[in-house]
Amino acid sequence: MKNKLSVLIVIHNEEKILASCLEKLIFCDEIVIILDKCSDNSEIIAKKFTNQIHKGDWKYEGDRRNFGINHCNHNWILEIDADEHVSDKLGKEIIQKINITFIHN
Repeated sequence: MKNKLSVLIVIHNEEKILASCLEKLIFCDEIVIILDKCSDNSEIIAKKFTNQIHKGDWKYEGDRRNFGINHCNHNWILEIDADEHVSDKLGKEIIQKINITFIHN
């Protein structure tokens, strides 16, 4: 049995860079997207990659982050921004590390 990884991305009008970010996350078991006051095409783009899309309007970053974390279903969570692109090498290293942690626990 392996550890599973959720990735959490909070988005506010990121249509220009969102697809390139999400394309790099194929190593994750689940993608959870929080749309915070979006008025662009971010939701349409996100739907091509996941059905775990939640919308809202948060005053505080902590409340928004906790909302997102509560919607993640796996025991490991990687939180990134839409302007961050996880390389293949880093994705493989993350998976390797969390599975080594599982073996040792």
